[in-house]
Amino acid sequence: MAERDVRHAWMKVRDPILSGHLCPACKQEEPIFLPVGKVTSARGPCPNDSAMREVRAVHLYSGKEPYGARTVSQVGIPPFDVFVGRCGAKEVQIFLEADAPDVLGPLAATPLVAHQARHEPPPP
Repeated sequence: MAERDVRHAWMKVRDPILSGHLCPACKQEEPIFLPVGKVTSARGPCPNDSAMREVRAVHLYSGKEPYGARTVSQVGIPPFDVFVGRCGAKEVQIFLEADAPDVLGPLAATPLVAHQARHEPPPP
């Protein structure tokens, strides 16, 4: 990729990430950075005034956001996940295979799983 194209690069997360809640009444914002499915409605009311807070979700990430210096896990992308990186017309799927041992335990070392993680055909 040419250097000028990198400024327009971004990634798309597979599942939306809840970046935070914003209270419309008192304007207090709470950063969260978790997959949407991990956050229940019990966290919706503001702890200050009980107003239902607005949800802030992340679908795309360019690195220019205020949280741009966070790591992939600090942004809320789950371990052993896939996301799409795009720059101009070029697109690549990024598989976080280094997390396989943490997620799969000893199963990660089996030949079939190891080869699928690297998108290789299994051994004969």
